[in-house]
Amino acid sequence: MQPEAEPTTSRALKVSADPRALADMALAALQTEAGHTRRLVSFALEIGVGPMDPGTPPRLSVRRDRTTSTLSFISLEARVGDELLFSARGVFSAIPA
Repeated sequence: MQPEAEPTTSRALKVSADPRALADMALAALQTEAGHTRRLVSFALEIGVGPMDPGTPPRLSVRRDRTTSTLSFISLEARVGDELLFSARGVFSAIPA
């Protein structure tokens, strides 16, 4: 069993309850972490958006869970305090040179 990866990116963001906007935000963050030498091959988004206080910005934490020579597994979570707003996972494959 591998130890849990440490978050590599954490930042405040503005979030909307619109699933398309959340997916776009998640895809952009995952691709940024993967870099330009990897392309998305699988994507999962789980949304649990409840009532939000507009004065409390959520935090986005992105982490690279595992990377091999051909694949990267990257996940993210958006939280306000202890409440999970949404999470996403992406699998990226190496782009042949």
